[in-house]
Amino acid sequence: MWSSGRSANSRSCLAVGSEASSLPAFSRHSLQAAGVAAWFTDDVAKLHSMLADGYEDVVTDDTRTMTGNPPRTLAQFAADHAGVLARHS
Repeated sequence: MWSSGRSANSRSCLAVGSEASSLPAFSRHSLQAAGVAAWFTDDVAKLHSMLADGYEDVVTDDTRTMTGNPPRTLAQFAADHAGVLARHS
């Protein structure tokens, strides 16, 4: 759904952490423009707000338990695998 029809402004909304709070409004507007029912666009916007506020910020030891290795950030994973990721982009 996010892969097409984005304006330059919406890309910055998604990419810049300090602007993440505008994602609920952006998602609501985009879905409404696509003809999605208002009740659903409101629910999606609410979900985006909850996620931006940390609703799913849960830390567990599942990675270490399952793999025996410490967890790493997405940034560290990307840095560790930059060569492979570059070949597949």
